[in-house]
Amino acid sequence: MDRGHGTTEQHPGAIWRDLRDEFMQLENQALAMSCTLSVYHEADPELKPTPEAQATFEKNARWATLFDPHGEVPEIVETWITKEGYSCLLKTQAVSADFLDRFRTLATRAWFALGAPKGAEPFRFWLQELIGSGLLVHRACKTSATACSQREREAVENAAKKSGLPLAGQPTPQPLTNREQKLWEVIQGGTTGLQYCREVDHAGIAPPRKGIWKEGPRNYEGAYKSSDQLRHWIQNEKSKIRRKAELTGALSS
Repeated sequence: MDRGHGTTEQHPGAIWRDLRDEFMQLENQALAMSCTLSVYHEADPELKPTPEAQATFEKNARWATLFDPHGEVPEIVETWITKEGYSCLLKTQAVSADFLDRFRTLATRAWFALGAPKGAEPFRFWLQELIGSGLLVHRACKTSATACSQREREAVENAAKKSGLPLAGQPTPQPLTNREQKLWEVIQGGTTGLQYCREVDHAGIAPPRKGIWKEGPRNYEGAYKSSDQLRHWIQNEKSKIRRKAELTGALSS
């Protein structure tokens, strides 16, 4: 008998599916209104918060999220400090108070779906989940929907793994390579940003010699300091290795 919660019991990722759909409804409304919400972050583990530093950050945030073709400089909704630097939420003029409240509510529900982690304000915690380290999110509603889709897939795959049933069309998980195993050991230490890069270098792991790394610095600390693009790549590499570790069972080993 369906008492309103049957869908969640039948489908392990239902809460994320529902959040995805609601975030996309907001995104479609934003497109129709020609408005958007964005999140901007500057990674700086050695940050010393001062009014001058915040003013400089907020100026950078407005220009980094400048919206074409109208050239509208967005308004900063709020700014906060993390252990890795400054973050802020920005909006264009057409974003109404009701729209913003609905986004806050969905973000708080997403925080709750993550297990209500302590140590951060729920709304801001979800935004940090979106931006990672040194990233810019131009359309927070759409990015939230994508993140929820990923969480839904993970919930379904984890449920299948616990039941012992294979997922249709899912390839056999490949074990971590020696390099990935070394990186995974550093990742499990829980460090982030520049400190993570220093520990990777200390472990004797060099960046790959391909793609955007081909002409880049030959150590992680140097790469992290050199450009937002390489910082983004480092964050993506961490996420991919964590995901691979989950699929191969290394997470619980």
